[in-house]
Order: sequence, then structure tokens, then C-alpha cells
Amino acid sequence: MLGRTHLAAAVFLAVLFFSIYSYDSITNVFLLFLFVIGSLFPDVDSARSILGRKIKIISFIFKHRGFFHSIFALVLFSLLLGLLFKPIAGIVFASGFTLHIVMDAITKEGIHILGFKIQGPIKVGSITEHVFYLVLLVASLIFMII
Repeated sequence: MLGRTHLAAAVFLAVLFFSIYSYDSITNVFLLFLFVIGSLFPDVDSARSILGRKIKIISFIFKHRGFFHSIFALVLFSLLLGLLFKPIAGIVFASGFTLHIVMDAITKEGIHILGFKIQGPIKVGSITEHVFYLVLLVASLIFMII
């Protein structure tokens, strides 16, 4: 999936989450930030991604959809955040990270997890993905209004 689709899905799920659970404003912003970063983080190994353009050395060292799309990376970075802040920080980051992996798993390119290739029908950048992106945006706006 394209970065903007990952971002739109993260915003949509965050809007749903905050419609059910709400903390103080600072905590809400921090949790939203962690969820969004988690949803974009696995693509840090892509030179064309939102985060990959900021941290170019990672895409030079790691291949795309390799280490940063692994369960090990999910656990490692989530635990680090949970230890640095509070456990909820790691949980929220892990949730965004997991969302990213699930979304990549429904693309034709797919992902490799535990020795298995998981793939779906959606071609990255296709009309189907663009429609999915627009649906997520519209749904987010609707949930923000109601």
C-alpha cells in the first residue's frame, strides 16, 4: 500500500478508537502520534516512503519488506517504546505497526511472515487502492462529524 493509504487507515482507526476511549488532550495526541508512526514505520526501509525519505541510511542497509516487516521488528520496537515511556505506548505503536503489516498482506506484492508468503488481490497504486483510500478518508470525516 502507498504511504497515504496507510496513513488514512491509521487516521480512520484512531477516529474510531477516540470515539470510544478518550484521555486528556496531551495523551490523545501522543497516542495518535504513536499509532500513526507505527502504521508508517515498517516502510522506513523504503527510500520512497514518508519515513524512508527522512532516514535514508536505513533503506540503503535494509531491503524493503524485509526486517522492518517482521514480527521480530514489531516486538523489538514496541517493547523499546513500552520501556521508554509506558506500556500503552508500546501497545499503541504495535497496533499501528500491525495495521501496516495487515494492509501490506492484502496487496499482490504481499509479505513474508514466518517463512510464509501472504498476499491479496490489491495492486499497490491501483484504482482499487485509490478507492480504498478515498473510502477511508470519507469514513474518517463522517465519524469525526457524528
